[in-house]
Amino acid sequence: MPYQVALEVTRNVASVRSSLPDSYDALRKQVDGLRKAPADRFTGSRHLYAERIAKLKAVLDENLDRALTELAQIRDADEAVVDAERDSVMRALDDLYAGRVLPEPAPATVRRRVERFGDHRAPNEVPPGWRDAVTSSVRGARRHSGSWQPTASWPPRPGPRASPTPSSRSQLPGRHPSC
Repeated sequence: MPYQVALEVTRNVASVRSSLPDSYDALRKQVDGLRKAPADRFTGSRHLYAERIAKLKAVLDENLDRALTELAQIRDADEAVVDAERDSVMRALDDLYAGRVLPEPAPATVRRRVERFGDHRAPNEVPPGWRDAVTSSVRGARRHSGSWQPTASWPPRPGPRASPTPSSRSQLPGRHPSC
């Protein structure tokens, strides 16, 4: 496996792994927020609506509790929600690529690749990666190329979304401990 591919996999695994649980959490929060709807809708002369608000809130509380319980059960049963210990894909990658990641490229090689990207590939829309320049400019893509530069130490340091607890499994060379 090319070094850069291993680096990108380890950088992205934590955010990819958390995206589905994050979606469930956002939905749960949105559903739970409906509890405030009666009081938010019946404003103004609140004393005139107090009885209505209480009745509506009681109905919502009962139904939302049930809905949130069922939502939690659906999330818990979702096979696509995996934590690091149950991540069979990363385990398979570990087994497949153990000791088979190419060495880190020299800084001069990385610099040449970035220059080639900025001078030829981005302006001529040559895959892969040419769309990276669309987000800013070719010059911006060159500045951004620091992310292409391998980290000074290996394995990479945990990022903001990475799990701080290392796995006991042997990781792909250069694998992030959260893999």
